[in-house]
Amino acid sequence: MDLSRRSFISGFAAAGAVAAAGLAGCSPKSEETKSAPAAGSDAAEAVKHDPKGTESCDLVVVGSGTAGMCAAVRAAQLGANVILLEKNVLVGGSSGYAEGIGAVNSYMHKKAGLSFDDNEVFLRTQEYHHWSADSAVLRRYIENSGATIDWLHDDCGVEFYTATVTAPTSYPSWHLGADENGNVTRISESTIKVLQKRCEELGVDLRTESPATGLMTADDGSVCGVYFQKGRDEYAIEAKNVILATGGYSNNQEMWEEFTKLDFDRVWNWGADGRDGDGIRWARELGADLHIPSNLMFGSIRCAGAAEFEDHAGWVFSWEPALRVNQDGVRFMNEALAADFSRGGNAVIAQTKAFVILDKAYLDKMTDEALPVGLESVGIISGEPLTDARDLVEAAVQKGDVFKADTIEDLAKQMGVDPAALAKTVDEFNACCAAGVDEKFGATAEALVPVATAPFYASVAQPTVFTSVGGLRVDERLRVLDTDGQPIKGLFAVGTDASSYTGRDYDVGIMSGAEQGWCATGGRLAAEYIVSGKAE
Repeated sequence: MDLSRRSFISGFAAAGAVAAAGLAGCSPKSEETKSAPAAGSDAAEAVKHDPKGTESCDLVVVGSGTAGMCAAVRAAQLGANVILLEKNVLVGGSSGYAEGIGAVNSYMHKKAGLSFDDNEVFLRTQEYHHWSADSAVLRRYIENSGATIDWLHDDCGVEFYTATVTAPTSYPSWHLGADENGNVTRISESTIKVLQKRCEELGVDLRTESPATGLMTADDGSVCGVYFQKGRDEYAIEAKNVILATGGYSNNQEMWEEFTKLDFDRVWNWGADGRDGDGIRWARELGADLHIPSNLMFGSIRCAGAAEFEDHAGWVFSWEPALRVNQDGVRFMNEALAADFSRGGNAVIAQTKAFVILDKAYLDKMTDEALPVGLESVGIISGEPLTDARDLVEAAVQKGDVFKADTIEDLAKQMGVDPAALAKTVDEFNACCAAGVDEKFGATAEALVPVATAPFYASVAQPTVFTSVGGLRVDERLRVLDTDGQPIKGLFAVGTDASSYTGRDYDVGIMSGAEQGWCATGGRLAAEYIVSGKAE
């Protein structure tokens, strides 16, 4: 750390001395703002704010996922008076569903004798993004990511289980959380729960069921607080700085289709409700710029009618290397990318329709012997049998969510694809499996599993998304930038509301857990910058 606790607090105290002057032009009574225009529209609908009361604090954080929690806790540790607003009944948002936090050079790496060159990580990541990430933002995130894990562990009490990977090409950056008994668990238990307790200990005013309704601005255009709703009434909070951590836009159909140009109903959305693009919308009203807003974190495909990410029938189709074909019955990707949900998701979304095909021998092997690809954080273990897989797949057949046939031609008819084309594809694929070489798509021998033993099974492979990643353009201090590249005074964005650290794809193949790492590190760094007084 380049600033001591004392200098942070003294800097904040100095800033507080001029707070009254800074907020003098902030008029919360009967102020009118404009909502963001609809996609393709130049019009904007005026929204009138008439708060029932006004209060003040040093910092308002909007959203209680990993990003918002880290910002609130760090600011409070450094002496700030923080109000944290959450629209939902429970805290955590979609962060609670995540499993790990991305970072390099953490205490866990040092304990394991591992050291990574920050510049190498930066260069590999930028190459992955075709240099479309903001270099200053990406570099600062990478260089501070390990210290964030250390801070979460040492200062906040978060326990970590291991540092590992999702995609095999990644650094072992995925810091999985542990519960109080040392067992691997999701972020809701390992991190959000612990940070919520730290909020209580530090005096953070955490308010659930309190959706923010807009930003307050001063006469000079700077942000000076937020409006929020409690019950039927709206109130105002004056603050020198506001951090947006509202979770991106992946539940907002209008914003989704404006940014991604994809049909909203085509993609299954994993995650929590409430990711309505609020922070992005409010910032755009003030002239904020965007950074590659189309970027999505595609998830593993949804198969067998799965309603939950870890559904076992869906898992054997979605996460395992198995033959994938498109609407023409033609193979279109390297099956080894099944667990690389970013690149695999891109391949699936590029098709009009996609399917995954298994045979009886493969399903039996996964059920009775060993599952090739598991995810320990959701209780599905690589190398161990998924003992209920066969029964659940058969149940999915009965429900009409999985096709089953004794011949490839009959399977093709059920799938609605050309039988001759699918039969040819299967023959070619089986030849690759027998040779252990895939010259067409480059799948490894381990990912080449034949489709040869009847009966045969197929599931629609529906594209999915974990979260939006594209959002507001920020600088390395997490300040929201306008379309001229200038900071909007008093306004910061973290997590999935801000996207300058990334390009057009989510880089799970380089830094597993990168988005949650960006949330945690961005929240911490934004709070430290604000409380240092440098944000004035």
